[in-house]
Amino acid sequence: MRLGFSFKFGNWPLRHKLALLTFLTMAGALSLSYVAIVSVEFVAGWNELRRSSEITAESLANSIRSALLFDDHAFVSRALATLKSQSQIQAAALYRSDGSLFASYRSPALATIELPTLDSAARFGVLRGASDLAHPVTLDDEILGTLVVRADLSGFYHRLGYFAFIALLALMASTLAVYPLWLRLQHIVSDPMEALLAAMRQVAERQEYDARVAEHGGDEFGQLVKGFNQMLEQIQIRDRTLADHRARLEEEVVARTRDVLASHRSLEKAKEAAETANRAKSTFLAN
Repeated sequence: MRLGFSFKFGNWPLRHKLALLTFLTMAGALSLSYVAIVSVEFVAGWNELRRSSEITAESLANSIRSALLFDDHAFVSRALATLKSQSQIQAAALYRSDGSLFASYRSPALATIELPTLDSAARFGVLRGASDLAHPVTLDDEILGTLVVRADLSGFYHRLGYFAFIALLALMASTLAVYPLWLRLQHIVSDPMEALLAAMRQVAERQEYDARVAEHGGDEFGQLVKGFNQMLEQIQIRDRTLADHRARLEEEVVARTRDVLASHRSLEKAKEAAETANRAKSTFLAN
């Protein structure tokens, strides 16, 4: 299958090869750029979400540490209820230092949701739809308990998906904007090559060795064109030399033929004179 594709690709016109290679290169570069952009946005959004949860947990832990010390359930419950103003907070749980549950909060829309536990921060992550954050409640460097806050990630996913969609549209729009420029730049390579092929066909079909290809720079292709023009020039010089030599040979043949004919005529005349003299001598003797 690979050999068949290689054979077909080898027969493609140069313009099509350039188009395919450019498309594959552009697609690879844009794909890597897209993944990098979305990854950076993901990390930034995730860090922002975690930082927001940390600030919320730290603020709430500082406000309830005295109430936890004096077992004031009412105050802690009212403090946890203030999380209702933050729609991304699904639930929260306050545990004593011995691990027992002291107070909890559930979002009104999620009354039956499972409360976060002390070890749930390791089990709930980005792919679980929620993120648990544990923050210690301390007073004078003494750990009184631990506050665990669960944040909903649906908003984070929605923003990330929207950003990924906009980034994809931007990359596609930039590709379409660059496409006309790519077509124009493609002619820089394809046009000289097509001119060279046209000159080669002219030489092969019509034997016109006076054809020349305009040189376009000193790169590898420019050196190829220069070598092609020099080859045609050498062929022309050889043809002119052969033509001159053929002309000289023809002149020499004509001159030699003329000399032979002249010598032949002289011999004929001498023969005729000798024959006439012999006849006159024979007549004289006979008389």
